[in-house]
Amino acid sequence: MDAIETAIKAGVSSKRMKLTQSHDPKLDEGVLMWLKQARGQNLPVGSDLIKEKAMKLVELVHIPDFMASDSWLDNFKKRHGITFKTVQGEDGAGNSQSFRERQQQVLLPLFGQFSLDDVFNLNESGLFWQLLLERTMTFRGKRCTGGKKSIQRITLLVGTNMNDSKKFPLLAIGNSRTPCEKEIVPIKKALQV
Repeated sequence: MDAIETAIKAGVSSKRMKLTQSHDPKLDEGVLMWLKQARGQNLPVGSDLIKEKAMKLVELVHIPDFMASDSWLDNFKKRHGITFKTVQGEDGAGNSQSFRERQQQVLLPLFGQFSLDDVFNLNESGLFWQLLLERTMTFRGKRCTGGKKSIQRITLLVGTNMNDSKKFPLLAIGNSRTPCEKEIVPIKKALQV
């Protein structure tokens, strides 16, 4: 019963019918420890890299007749609740401590000079409105290919003041008929295709 509770706490699906043990628990522990360290540093890890690290550990620990096969990797992922996902965002990309220091030293004294009605925040975001999914479901044994990726993009601009009493209308900056100029249009007109 303890093994089941430990597995569920580690992230293994509670819907699994049986918990198969590894042929070499030390190898599993080593690969799992390395994977946790790599993901803790937000490094992307693929299947081939996990198999390569397993083979290096096999050499260090001297495990005879081991092959880091696809079936070994599938079982390793099932045992430890590991899934393959698309990386999104840049978590931890900024230095929050230096931002807080700058905010205290520079921004807050500047804000004191103005009314909250007069301090605005604007953000822009790109929207690739014809872009298809990067990952897809497909039938076993069938080749999975995609078409050319669309680069049709509009830039969205949103903004409001600090006390949220004035909001800018959502703007879309799209491509102009003349490439040197940008055409700024309200969002409803921009999405009419």
